[in-house]
Amino acid sequence: MLGEILAPAAILAAAQWALLILALLLCPASMGGVQVSLASRIAVALSAALVLPCVDFIALLLPNAAALIFPAWVQLGEYAAGL
Repeated sequence: MLGEILAPAAILAAAQWALLILALLLCPASMGGVQVSLASRIAVALSAALVLPCVDFIALLLPNAAALIFPAWVQLGEYAAGL
C-alpha cells in the first residue's frame, strides 16, 4: 500500500517543484509596490518545496486509510458507476 501512495505523491511533488522553479523565475522583483528580494523569493520557494511533499502524502493517505478502515463505504464494480 505504501508504494501505491508514494508513487502519486512523488509525481505530484515533482510537478510542484517544477512549478515552484517556474514561479521563482517569473516572479517580479516588485509586487504591489513592495520590493521582494531574490533571497526572500528563494527562501519561500525552498520552504514550499519542503512542505508540499508532506501535504501531498497526507492528502493521499487520508482517503486511502479511510477506505481500509471502513471498506463498506467503498463501492466497487458496476455499482460504483450507479448502474
